[in-house]
Amino acid sequence: MIKRLFKNNTETHRPVLSGLCFRLLFFFFIPGITIFILSACSDNKEENEGIPEPGIEVDYFLPIIDYLFYYEVNLPISYTDYVSTTLLIETDKIAEKFGISANDLLDGIAGKSKAPKIKCFAIQGSTYARYIVASNTNSVWGHWWDMNGDVITWNENNASVYNEFDTETGMFTIGQYPGRLTDEQTIRFIEGLEYNSMYIGIAVSITAKDTGLETGTIIGTQKLHINVNPRSDYNTDTLHFDMTRILSNLGVSSIDEVKFIAVSSDGSLTNDYNAGDTGFWYNLNGFTGQWSDDDACIYTSFETDDNSYNYIGIGQKPNILTEGDEVTIKYGFMAKNKIEMLEITVMVTTLTE
Repeated sequence: MIKRLFKNNTETHRPVLSGLCFRLLFFFFIPGITIFILSACSDNKEENEGIPEPGIEVDYFLPIIDYLFYYEVNLPISYTDYVSTTLLIETDKIAEKFGISANDLLDGIAGKSKAPKIKCFAIQGSTYARYIVASNTNSVWGHWWDMNGDVITWNENNASVYNEFDTETGMFTIGQYPGRLTDEQTIRFIEGLEYNSMYIGIAVSITAKDTGLETGTIIGTQKLHINVNPRSDYNTDTLHFDMTRILSNLGVSSIDEVKFIAVSSDGSLTNDYNAGDTGFWYNLNGFTGQWSDDDACIYTSFETDDNSYNYIGIGQKPNILTEGDEVTIKYGFMAKNKIEMLEITVMVTTLTE
């Protein structure tokens, strides 16, 4: 009997759920449905003080849910990658409601033979209709969601967040479509499990959090390739790109109005140059790092004091890369909260004279 599970209250605060553990704070019963409120375990007492009760309105009949478990999680925003976090759900308490063990619950979700027949589903946020397909992600249970908490496919324009369940750990991975979230935006969705005509919902409220670093929307990407030989020095190989198009798309007339950015391993953007005035070092995974890092291998060099704006230099840390290595890096130009990205694939080829 639920019309709205959550109030749109941006002042509500709970600790970030790290996926390590949770404890049951309390539960209460409303005719037709029981609500369980859970909190992340934490050694920080201040984080766990004053946790508010989520808002509900009990004037809409939702007959398919017998018990609802509610979680909140913060998700760092990424403008370039599918950055995610984890959420550990109370599989033991869910299994207890079903009258089975936690292991049986996980095996049933995984569809193992001789395991209980657990059916996975989702609930549409706009209509509260049951969505019977267990998954449209890469896991046995999980979905892509739009901003209204409705199930959507990955390649649709409104796809915003996703969740994927790991039957080995009992954790949801909760991630995002790059560049779709804004700071403090909240998206709520409900996953569901059915066993022996009992229905349990897992409601998750995601709050997008800006990392406080560079932010912007990617409006264009130039995908480039360059073949290089392994180097024993810091000399660069030159790669051509369309700088005129970049400036036009950003709506600026001069390179002086542009910031240069790279992508960190957590998906955040940075303009903390560490290879000259406008360049970055990158590791073997293509993320920006430091020259002193063990896996540092490539750097970019871009000159702004001459007219060679259409070229970028690709250098190497001596004697690191070998034939057959391939590294894809991202070097971006940002102005007016818009980003034009160079996605550069560096292929190390056979030595030549």
